[in-house]
Amino acid sequence: MAKSAEKNQVRILYLEDSPADRELVEELMRSEGLASEFIMVETRAEFQHALDDEKFDLILSDYSLPSFDGLSALKMSRDRFPEIPFILLSGVMGEERAIESLKGGATDYVLKQRIERLVPSVRRAVHEMLERRRRREAEQRLQASEEQLRQITDNVSDLIVQLDKGGGRQYTSPSYLRLLDESVVEPGSDFFAEVHPDDRMEARAVFDETVRTGVGCRCEFRLKLGQGETHHLEAQFNVVCNGNGSVTSIILLARDITERRHSEEQLHAQAALLDKARDAITVCDMNDEIVYWNKGAEVIYGWKASEAAGRNIHELLHGKDQAVTEDPRQVVRINGEWQGNLRQQTRD
Repeated sequence: MAKSAEKNQVRILYLEDSPADRELVEELMRSEGLASEFIMVETRAEFQHALDDEKFDLILSDYSLPSFDGLSALKMSRDRFPEIPFILLSGVMGEERAIESLKGGATDYVLKQRIERLVPSVRRAVHEMLERRRRREAEQRLQASEEQLRQITDNVSDLIVQLDKGGGRQYTSPSYLRLLDESVVEPGSDFFAEVHPDDRMEARAVFDETVRTGVGCRCEFRLKLGQGETHHLEAQFNVVCNGNGSVTSIILLARDITERRHSEEQLHAQAALLDKARDAITVCDMNDEIVYWNKGAEVIYGWKASEAAGRNIHELLHGKDQAVTEDPRQVVRINGEWQGNLRQQTRD
């Protein structure tokens, strides 16, 4: 849109060779309160130059000129600026030519004998142009937003699934498709059919609670895929609402924590084995604070694991005689290990 129209002033390219007609149109615009700025041209060359160099919001054209005509001007303007309104003015235009001009892309035509129709026609044409432009800009913003969202969802590792209120699938992110080893999943398919049977009821209950309350809920569940493969998911259901605040769909955001679960299970298994040992086995951090204390240590020293956790091991086992551990600690720092005898104290 030309800058003048942004200030409620319509900038008009006017093709007319009659000074009297130009003056009449300008006076009509002023009398009707339509702020206008005219770019006046009379010939084909001037019209072409204006199309190349000027900015305007509407084109007015006389239907018949000595060396040029309105239909030719219409074609030239449609080729360059199809969205700009084009209104023909004529004193001798028949119905057949009028229909031809509208088919060629003219916004309207006004007979000079009924020139009072011109201002309403201009207002309507400019309003429709602005509305079309706003819609197009909104569509472009929407397309840009959708493309940005697509790129985000295509590249995140988190799993994203959009579900209707019944649990039917509406959207599946590429990361989730890769987990399923599928290129596409049928829209409307039941998401919960993929959830492990032992976890399905709980996951469905959390989903239904999210739909009912409109408040996001977290849960963990397993997916049971082909050939007995199982994946652990850490997930949250979130609602999508319309302008009235009604829930329209549910977004599942999930993370595959299968490796973490396997690691935890392995650690638990190892801890269980260590607890079966009769030897006292302890683990300390770099500040000598106890982070692990097995059952054997509980039996030998008398402190429960909950009592020993976080305490300095040398204060706990050697009291005031901590100097005896200085040499072993130095050797461990240098060689990575030390073996020998130490005098230690129990709880009693």
